[in-house]
Amino acid sequence: MGLAASLVYASKNGFELLKERISKKREEKDNIPDPPKIQTIVDCVNSAGEPKKTLIPDMVQEGGLSVFAGREGAGKSLLGHQVGIELARGYGNFVAEGTSPQNVIIIDGEMDDEDYAERFGNMDIPSNITRISETNFVNLEQLSEYIKGIVGGLLSPATIIIDNLMALSLENLTGKAVNKFFRDLKKIQRTSDHTITFVVVDHLGKTPEGHTLDNSLLAGSANIARFAHNILILDYSARGAGYRYIKFTKQRKAALPDEVLELEISEDEYLHFEVVGNAHEADVVRNKTNLKRFGQAVDEDVDEEDNESAQPTKDDQFLEEALSMKALSEQGLTQDEIASRFNCSRRTVINRFSLLKSRGEM
Repeated sequence: MGLAASLVYASKNGFELLKERISKKREEKDNIPDPPKIQTIVDCVNSAGEPKKTLIPDMVQEGGLSVFAGREGAGKSLLGHQVGIELARGYGNFVAEGTSPQNVIIIDGEMDDEDYAERFGNMDIPSNITRISETNFVNLEQLSEYIKGIVGGLLSPATIIIDNLMALSLENLTGKAVNKFFRDLKKIQRTSDHTITFVVVDHLGKTPEGHTLDNSLLAGSANIARFAHNILILDYSARGAGYRYIKFTKQRKAALPDEVLELEISEDEYLHFEVVGNAHEADVVRNKTNLKRFGQAVDEDVDEEDNESAQPTKDDQFLEEALSMKALSEQGLTQDEIASRFNCSRRTVINRFSLLKSRGEM
């Protein structure tokens, strides 16, 4: 049975298991957790098995749990999908040399079919990557139960990319709900018959540009860092509109790199990131000094120290981007074309235009 066929079975199995477990929970009066696992250190070492492979250096470990976080519109979904495509191929800008093609499943709450056609329609798409979309989960618990059903129906190892928590669940991402979700993912990995690798796409909490980013800003709960093997944060670069950088903020199996990884958006073959090189975070973060150094527009009326301590509203953060989108629209570009330029979904473009309309600027 091929990946697509097994996913049809797994998807049905996932929904049936979800309904069964919801019904069972309604009948239960007490939610009794699994008992702790008790074993000697010798048993721990002997049961560890062979060391897991590195699928993507600094990003993804086989059988691990990675978190890709970033600001709104920075390209988290683009990075997550690119990683999925490269793992399915077994080669690319990020994948470790000698990595075998992986079965990949993307649970997608962000993009629509037209987004996929625009971004990936001109490439040779691997057949071992499958997308699950149009999901309607009330909360993260339903999402984890569905994932458990998917994994239970798989016939081989797989990498599962979850894009993203805020889009896939209707509930607010409270610390309690997010912590339980990550615990559930770890349990799914432990009890699966096959090696399951998770990549979870997450948002950052509100923070002004120019600030140093860390795991305390992860949306939902800073405690995510306790569960993840690898965490990276994607942010805009002072180098220009088409540039980003990745800051690695956690690696359980190795020391953190001293430098960030610089990226540039490319449309060759499909929309993706190309690696530019390494840099110190202080040299590419979008503060006034760096923006001037790279010849970018700077608001001279804003004092850099005041900007560091300010807490702008979401409208303030998105206004400049919205105005740039408006300019492209006035040049005749469609919403899909604008979304491609800004590496975001069409829904984001519509939201930016709504912001301008609310301010009487469109």
